[in-house]
Amino acid sequence: MPLLQNQQAVGKTVIVNNVPAVRKRTRTRKNSYQPLKMETLPPELKQQADAMIITGEYSQQQIANFIANHGISISQMAVSRYIRKYFIEEQEDF
Repeated sequence: MPLLQNQQAVGKTVIVNNVPAVRKRTRTRKNSYQPLKMETLPPELKQQADAMIITGEYSQQQIANFIANHGISISQMAVSRYIRKYFIEEQEDF
């Protein structure tokens, strides 16, 4: 403890990180599943949003605005993640 007291007396800040705890938290998040914001929408609203995506007539921002008009806060990025996950086919490289 004399070392910590000496550093504090000089005016330096001592930061102690609990590295194993940080690793454990990140590992847990990485392996756990959290649903996308679009997946948590009420079924009727999700069906309407899916129909808007399928037609291709609406931008991601327009879809986000449509959902927001129903009282649910959602970002354009959340809509984009949902579209990439469920509606864009992965292209195969030949």
